[in-house]
Order: sequence, then C-alpha cells, then structure tokens
Amino acid sequence: MKHRGPFLPCTALFLALVQTQALAQTPDTTPPSVPVNLAGTAVSSTSTVLYWTQANDDTAVTAYYIHRNGAFLRTHTDNTYTDIGLAPGSAHTYQIAARDAAGNVSALSDSFTITTDAAENPRLVRPEHLTYLGAFRFPGDAHNDYAYGGTSIGFNPANNSLFARGHDWYQLVGEISIPTPVITSDYSALPVAAVLQNQTDITEGHLNEVGADGAAIGGCKVGGLLVHDGRLLGTSYAYYDAGGNAHRSHFISELDFTQTGDFRGMYRVGSRNPGFVAGHMAHVPPEWQTALGGPVLTGLDGVPIVSRTSYGPTISVFDPAQLGVVEPVPATLLFGYTYEHATLGTWGNSTEYNPQFNQAAGSSGVVFPFGSDSVLFFGSAGVGIPCYGQGTSDPALDRTPVPGTNGAVVYVYDPASGGKGCHAYPYVAYVWAYRAADLACVAAGQLQFWQVVPYATWELPLPFGPDGQDAVGGAAYDPATQRIFVCQYNAVGAAPIIHVYRVNLPTTPPPATYATWRAASFTGADLTNDAVSGPNADPEVCGLNNFARYAFGLAARGPVANPVTVGTATSAGLNYLTLTFPRRAAATDLTYTLEASTDLATWLPVEGHTYTAGASSITAQDTVALGTTPRRFLRLRVTTP
Repeated sequence: MKHRGPFLPCTALFLALVQTQALAQTPDTTPPSVPVNLAGTAVSSTSTVLYWTQANDDTAVTAYYIHRNGAFLRTHTDNTYTDIGLAPGSAHTYQIAARDAAGNVSALSDSFTITTDAAENPRLVRPEHLTYLGAFRFPGDAHNDYAYGGTSIGFNPANNSLFARGHDWYQLVGEISIPTPVITSDYSALPVAAVLQNQTDITEGHLNEVGADGAAIGGCKVGGLLVHDGRLLGTSYAYYDAGGNAHRSHFISELDFTQTGDFRGMYRVGSRNPGFVAGHMAHVPPEWQTALGGPVLTGLDGVPIVSRTSYGPTISVFDPAQLGVVEPVPATLLFGYTYEHATLGTWGNSTEYNPQFNQAAGSSGVVFPFGSDSVLFFGSAGVGIPCYGQGTSDPALDRTPVPGTNGAVVYVYDPASGGKGCHAYPYVAYVWAYRAADLACVAAGQLQFWQVVPYATWELPLPFGPDGQDAVGGAAYDPATQRIFVCQYNAVGAAPIIHVYRVNLPTTPPPATYATWRAASFTGADLTNDAVSGPNADPEVCGLNNFARYAFGLAARGPVANPVTVGTATSAGLNYLTLTFPRRAAATDLTYTLEASTDLATWLPVEGHTYTAGASSITAQDTVALGTTPRRFLRLRVTTP
C-alpha cells in the first residue's frame, strides 16, 4: 500500500475532528451594526415615513425593530417604514435597531423626530393627481434619428414644443411639435410629432469639454435641457468618469438653431462633483424661489461610478444669470445622498427589496409643478431583489456561479437585460415625491441635506411597458397648462415615446379655521414654531400678527400694511367716525366687533356692529355723533372661540 501525504496519528485526527466540530457549533453572538442616517418626513396629517441605511452583519440582517416615543412599535423587514394612524399635528420620535438571524440585536440608532401635518395639505401631489392624457411618437427621418434618444427633453413655451436629444451615438438636439396625445397601446395609432428644427450639435463641438479648465473628456452626453429667460440651458456629463476628472457641466445656447457661434460654456456649477448637478433641470415656482435660494433646480443620479454622484435623487438650486459671470456658479445642495449618508439605501444591497434606491434605480427628470408644494422626480427602478452579476433568462440559474469565474460572478435572473452589470428585475417607471418645505429647511440650515426623504413614491403605469432598465429618459413641464411630458426610452424597440400627464390638484375652499390656515401657509419647522406661525407672531415685523393676516384675508408671508382705515360719514347733518376693514371670505371661528371708548381704558361694543366672516369689506359707523362727547375712540376687536 502506498501512503499519500503525511501520516496523521489517530489521536491527532480525533482531536482535529473534535476541534472542527466545536468551531462549527460556536454560536453567533455578534450583533449587526447600528442603523445610521435615520430620517423621515410627514406623509400626511396622520402618517409619517422613515428611511435609514441598511445595517451590516457577518451573516445577514433579518429584521429591524422600530421604536416610537421610547417604546417598541413593531418589527419590520426593510429600510423604510410608514407609520399610520397618528394624530394631526403630533410629534413622534423614532429609533431603529437591527436584528440578525441568530437573534442578536444592535443598539438603538440616533433618534429622529417628525411632526405630522396639522391638516391635509392639498398642494402635495399624489398619484391620483396625475391624469394621463395619452402619448405621441417622435418623428424619424434621415436628419432626425431619435432611436435610443429622448433622454433629455425641455419644453419651449414660445412654440408649444419640445427640445429633445436624439440618437445616443450622436448627442444632437432637435425641436419637435406636440400633437394631441392619444390613449392607446397600439404604437402605430400614436400621432407623430412634426419636425420644427432639425437635430444639430447645440454645443458646437464643445460637448466633451467638461474637464478642468475645459479639458475634453470622451464619452460625454447631454444630460438636461431647459428653456429659461428665452435661452436654452443644457448640461453635459461624462458617462463613465471613474477618475473624477469632470469639473464643468452647464452651457447656454440660443433657441434658433440656424444661428452659429452662440454657444457659451462649459461652466462649473457648485463645488461638488458634477455627478450631482450635470443632468435634469426644472424651474422653481416664484413663491418658492426665496425659500430655496434660486430660480432653477439641477441634479443628476443613476449614472455609472456611483461614488461620484448621489445614492438616489438629488437636487441643487442655482441662478442661471450667474453662468459666465461667477466661477464656479454658486449652488446649494438641497438634498442628496453620499456613501457616508446613504439614507435611501446602499448601492451594494443584495438582500432587501428597496426600489427607492438600488443598483438598477435612477431618476432622469424633475418637475416642480406650479401651485404645488411638491418636487417630483421621474425615472426607473428595479422592484426585484438587486444583485450585480451576469443576466440570464433562465430562473434556475439565479444566484448560481458563472462557470470559469471561481464564484466571483453569479447569474442573476433578468430576462430584460442579459449583460453583466446591475440587475433588479422586473423594472418599472417610478416617481419620487419630495416636500418643497423640507428642501427649504435645508436651505435655512434646519436640516442636513441627507435628512430629506420622499413623502411618497409610486410606480407610473405605462401602456407600452417598460421592459428594461432606464425606462424613463427625461421629463419636461408646461406650467401654463400643467402638462408633464415623460419620455419612455426604448418604448417599442429602439423608438422612444412621449407620455403626457396633467397635474390636477384638488380645489379647496379657503381655510375655515386658523389652524387649517396655519397648516396651509407654513411648512417644515416653521409650522410647529409659535414664534413664526403662532397667532401672535409677526415674523415679518410689519405690525400685523398672523391672526390679523388670517382674519383680514392677507398673505401669510411678505410685507403687508394695516388694512383697517379710519374715516367719517355724514348722516342727517351729523358726522360719525367709521372703521373700514376687509373680512376673511370663509371662516368658522371669527367675530369682528366694533368697540368704542372715551378714555382708551374702558371699551364697549357698539350696538348692532358685530360681524362674521364674509366676502365683502365692512364700513362700520359709530352710533354717537362727533362733537356730542368730548372724546370718542373706535377700535375693531377680532376674536376666535
């Protein structure tokens, strides 16, 4: 008998087996990491939503323990939770702990406090407020190839048209009409947009000049288009910038493509990597520009090399008037997520359902509907368990090693994408909805940029799919008609489609009580701060407190003058003092009483001059004629139960 290998005595063999068995039976006593980046916001007057970065464990995190106001609330399985059934205007403090398969539980996270809305905010956009109007097709001819295009679109109010980026290979931009959309799932039945301007290189050869001092970086793409102040703003981003060489992003072109020599750029916006700003853009409604710090929003996410961009939607605010004037153009990051603060989730997550952010999720268009308090991001998300690997259409191969890779690469079931990369099949068009008030809190220094989270997310049904990743290529908005245009990338083969929605916010009567007026007029931290939104507060220091603004139907913010005026009226040859004042059109808690005094110490109601809310102003006349008493004073007393 030939002996192969060293001789191992029986005693040593026995000891080795015992030691191996003991090691195999060593219990797991190591708890998961403490969840970090806990943040949240109010969903409504009765609910809140929480997000946090997934915890880590040497085996697997199997659950999260949610604590509210110091007491255990419930067990949850992923990194976002909606708390319902709460009282309007109530504050709740949350903490999270993670549990692993062995039952080990981490310490509690840092706390985060959320206050529900005092009343429902009708200016927050919900899924039911987006009415689908139909769709239309892009034109296609020798000069206007939109296959694999439409990933950047911008509305042109001058022509009721869209600027749109064409075929991905060429990065040219054209202008197309907006035909009346049709609701159908038959591609051939869709109306076709007319060509208004042929595709051209609106950067005049400068698309790649986004490096330091304008150095060229290959593989740049048009990231966003926006008509602003009669000019076309654009962005350019380096598609694969592993070295972090990009510095610049924004440019300007005129609207008439027959002009040449009108390109200006590239400009740097903000101090962060352009991976945070070099994509989609949107206008800020006038009433929000002061609070947010500028007239235009800009952002980028969902591009390769996630470390240079945001782990989820992001937006900064800037003033395009500063392009070419200041370098870099000042920009404020209103929210976004970094590796250290991946509030919506980590890129490497491969165990938890998390469409809000995963390897196959990203936004490609942003809209801030006028008359709303919502910033909406349109994009795509994988709603399966995410995983990096080799796509396969065979479900039996899912998560098994690819031969010849020594287990370094696994198959991932994804019949929509067979390449090696990020997967989370199936894929949907997706909307992330953020509160503008939360962005304003960041601008005011009341929140950190990573503490802003969506108050709602939802799938956006499309009659043509989507089938694969990157289903939504861009979004544009017409404030005059409240239309939102969403481009579906590769909707039918390589052909994109424009879907049209209308924002239909509910029409509500004026607030009937001070509490509802306060909730509708103030946001974020201001809403719960009596020094700002309380009835006796005068945040604008104009001599009128908030209750007076409410009672007289005045604007909640901004400078206002005292609307009560003193006059005289003549009746039967005698003169009388009068007070003229506006009333709130609709209110259930207001009483207006004319009072008189002869010494400014004792005030008595003037008989017959007590009023309730109404649409018209009141001129209340005293009952005592001037000259019949040595002194006579009038005042208006406004009371609430």
